[in-house]
Amino acid sequence: IFSLRNELFSLCSQNEYSADYLLRNIFSIADTSGKLRDDVLAFFAERYPKMNVAKLFENVDERAIKSHLHNPVTVQQDLLTPSGLRLEGLYYYHFHALPPIFEHTHQSEFYDLSAQCEDPTDWRGVVMASCFVVHAKKI
Repeated sequence: IFSLRNELFSLCSQNEYSADYLLRNIFSIADTSGKLRDDVLAFFAERYPKMNVAKLFENVDERAIKSHLHNPVTVQQDLLTPSGLRLEGLYYYHFHALPPIFEHTHQSEFYDLSAQCEDPTDWRGVVMASCFVVHAKKI
């Protein structure tokens, strides 16, 4: 049993992590060039601007804590099988009921709403939870 950061949480965070994930993994910005590339980057920059909000604390990345993100949908093939493990279950935690920026602007309400979402087997954890526990067995 071990815990991982959820790469797919980027789809729900509605910030620069969302834009980065979409451009690297879904829309493949690497396959574009010239004006098309510039227009695609402008499109995402407009929809996911750097939020200019006074933060109450720094996140893991801003504190330069080294941790890797993993995709819960592909964790079996990416991590477990090469390690001789078989997936038994995934359990999501640290749900975000709203995009993370609201943790800084409406902290109390954010925490209350997020606590109500905490259900380790809720399918929405695939994108709403920033972490997940992997239960695996040696093959």
